[in-house]
Amino acid sequence: MSDLRDFTGKNRVFTGAAGIKTSSDGLGSGDRVNEKGRIRFNDTTDLMEYYNGAEWKPIDSPPVITSIAIDGGSAVTSATIDNESGGTVSIAINGSLFDTTGANVVASGTGENLSPDSITRNSTNLLTVVYTTSNFDATNSPYTLKVTNGSGLSAELADALSADLDAPTFTNAADTVFSIFESGRGSVSIAANDLVGASGAVSYAVTSGSLTSGLSLNTSSGVITGSTGTVGSDTTATFTITATSSEGGTAARQFKITQKPPQRASYTSPGTFSRPTGLNTVNVLVVAGGGGAGSQHAGGGGAGGLIYRPAFPISGNQSYTVGASGNGGPNNHQPPPGSNSTFGTLTAIGGGGGGHGWPSSQSGKPGGSGGGGPGPGQPAGTGTQPGQSGDSGTYGFGNPGGRANSNAGGGGGGAGGSGTTSNSGHGAPGGAGRTYNISGSTVTYAGGGGGAGHTSGGAGSGGSGGGGRGGSHPGQPGANGTGHGSGGGGGGFDGGRGGNGSAGIVITEF
Repeated sequence: MSDLRDFTGKNRVFTGAAGIKTSSDGLGSGDRVNEKGRIRFNDTTDLMEYYNGAEWKPIDSPPVITSIAIDGGSAVTSATIDNESGGTVSIAINGSLFDTTGANVVASGTGENLSPDSITRNSTNLLTVVYTTSNFDATNSPYTLKVTNGSGLSAELADALSADLDAPTFTNAADTVFSIFESGRGSVSIAANDLVGASGAVSYAVTSGSLTSGLSLNTSSGVITGSTGTVGSDTTATFTITATSSEGGTAARQFKITQKPPQRASYTSPGTFSRPTGLNTVNVLVVAGGGGAGSQHAGGGGAGGLIYRPAFPISGNQSYTVGASGNGGPNNHQPPPGSNSTFGTLTAIGGGGGGHGWPSSQSGKPGGSGGGGPGPGQPAGTGTQPGQSGDSGTYGFGNPGGRANSNAGGGGGGAGGSGTTSNSGHGAPGGAGRTYNISGSTVTYAGGGGGAGHTSGGAGSGGSGGGGRGGSHPGQPGANGTGHGSGGGGGGFDGGRGGNGSAGIVITEF
């Protein structure tokens, strides 16, 4: 305590337990009002005050914030507000030296100060404030709580409140695997929901590992696109995707992409293709049965229609059928066509029969590829495969047979070319087939059968892909078609039987 000479001018020391009493209003006996340096007790604020020559200033100790509690929860020094829940949140502010009559509270975030909806000054150790939850903004978090007493002295609890940064929610479980099959590797498009998508996400990033070579991530949508090369065995890429919400909340999850080597199967009898999980497209070759050839300087049988459909879309199991061959005709008998082959909605049309000649000649018949015309001078059958349902003329192949301009037979049409026209008694070659490596080897399919020769000429050769060679005089039979979907060779003059076509095939690759 100061020496009482400071107050009395007398040389004595202040002793005793009692303090110096001052007036509560500045108007006590002997007091001089508004004198600079004067002190008083304010019984309204319960604070000592001093006069600085211009105004009365309170004499106070600063408040202290020790913790907060959210909606009656445990005491903590930081908490998260669910700003999307709706309603209000009650925040108990624990501490000491709070002004029970004039303390105020503000929550200060980046660029904004939030005053509470209400404040209850419970005691010098507790203030309770209520806020509307939606007032808190994640982009302005965190918020510092500040308590300011009536004296102007204040305390802060830094980074006390943060708006809930709602994190995205991934659609698929961790380590979900997406398979890329051979049939789809040239144009890969993995929808977000099929692999890395997350609800509430506005951006995506690969934060560890890497995608399969040739693929890229759309950082806005989560779609993965691109193309990949062929692999010899299962090849898996492992990577982590971090998804971010509009509020800045993040979630991370690991995923995998496995690239499959080519898987091929050939079918020669009816059945059902079982779709593997994740397979959306399949490369498919559908070849119908080849047509039989006629007899007696006959036209060659037409090849079966052929469909090659890369990346054929499928959403379930696919049934298929395999067309039988048409048998060659005996004397004076019109041979039958080959049978259709199918895969799902794709239909390859059976090859047309080659026309037979003397004594009652009949023209070549239409089919996937048309049969050749017989001698003397009969027309050929048309090719009907292009434009069939399921291929729209883009993927289907078939051609007309060749006309007979002499007593020799015209060649049957092939998937790769028309049958040629006979002339000068020499049988005409069949139309060429088409070549693919869908089976893993380079193979030609659906060649047209060769036309038969007359007395003055030789037989026509079969078209590439197994078209049967025509027969020659006297009475040589036409050769059977070989391979898949090829036409038989026309029977030679004077009793030659027509050759059989060959059966079709269905091949898948994925």
